[in-house]
Amino acid sequence: MADIVASRVWTYDGQPYRQIRITGECDEAAVTCTISVVGEPAFAAMSTDEVHLTLAMATREVRDALLVLIGFPAARWDEVDAAVRALVPNEIGDRSLRLVSWLPEPAAGDAFLLRYSHGTGEGDQQVEIELDRAANVVHSVTPLEAGS
Repeated sequence: MADIVASRVWTYDGQPYRQIRITGECDEAAVTCTISVVGEPAFAAMSTDEVHLTLAMATREVRDALLVLIGFPAARWDEVDAAVRALVPNEIGDRSLRLVSWLPEPAAGDAFLLRYSHGTGEGDQQVEIELDRAANVVHSVTPLEAGS
């Protein structure tokens, strides 16, 4: 099981986490197990990455994976915001950047998922944008349902 988890856990800069917590549990028959890894990068004391995997034990397949990857240098926040604003200014309009997470693919450490909104609360139309910073390309712009 450790090899499956290791193949799905990345860090932004390829360096080991400063601190890591691994938890897990299996159903009663040990048919399905859930493993959660929370890592704190050395450079980001207030940001953590989370990987949650649901594994089918008989086939050693990952049935479900949830990645919450926000452990990257804060200095990159303004850089990726500026890149997106230069590439797709009309899609963002006067929205503010609210959330950035890094993506392990296509270019580990240089691909991001950004969420913009007006910050007005319920009914606020948010936009989610996938940026490949290495290629300087926006792969997708997705309007989100209000409140998501």
